[in-house]
Amino acid sequence: MFYEGKCFICKVSGEIICAKCKNSFNYSPLIRNIYGHDWVSLYQIDQELEIILLEIKNKNRNKLRFFLADCILDSVDNISTLKKLITNSVLIPTPSNFKNQLVRGLDHNWEMLKILKFQANKRNLNLQIYPGLLKSRSGVSDQRGLSASKRMHNMQNTITPNNRNIDRIFSSNIHSNNSTFNQSSHRFLLFDDVVTTGATAMSATRILENRGLAIAGALFTARAGQMRVL
Repeated sequence: MFYEGKCFICKVSGEIICAKCKNSFNYSPLIRNIYGHDWVSLYQIDQELEIILLEIKNKNRNKLRFFLADCILDSVDNISTLKKLITNSVLIPTPSNFKNQLVRGLDHNWEMLKILKFQANKRNLNLQIYPGLLKSRSGVSDQRGLSASKRMHNMQNTITPNNRNIDRIFSSNIHSNNSTFNQSSHRFLLFDDVVTTGATAMSATRILENRGLAIAGALFTARAGQMRVL
């Protein structure tokens, strides 16, 4: 049961996540330069945050998406690297596992970005987002429980470029979500909810850069590890 009008964690009446529970999250921003790209993760994942992320992905909890979007945006003014990345980049989602997309009926990272943009507009932050530059092939093994090297091997040839959408960026200025941008004046920032070894983000970065796109880095809500990339 989803507790309407109560804190999702402690079940006390009030906000969807009360201030006490929010303050209990392990907010510990980590910035790493990975092969010339700035990767920013905001939280070290813990049990409560993992439950929230799973509820969002598996049960499409929009109120929890709004909560996390505000947590991300609260970090923008506190982390200069993140503010620079978000201000000058177009955020794009890393694709969900093909099987999971079929089961859920949506790409959870793209749904998160749409709400992040909506909340950013209310703060007069011109956040730009764009979907569909990457695709996930069917038949990919689940990444959970795999080592860094096995994750990287698993990602080979499983994320592919959406050439049609990428060609649209190169052909002309394009209009996306009330923002006009072009490839020559913007860089792209990958978004994913959780990073473990960084295999998915690294694979996505290489694919897009091979197509000529400038990748600024990656933004992750949380990390389950220290973003180890081989």
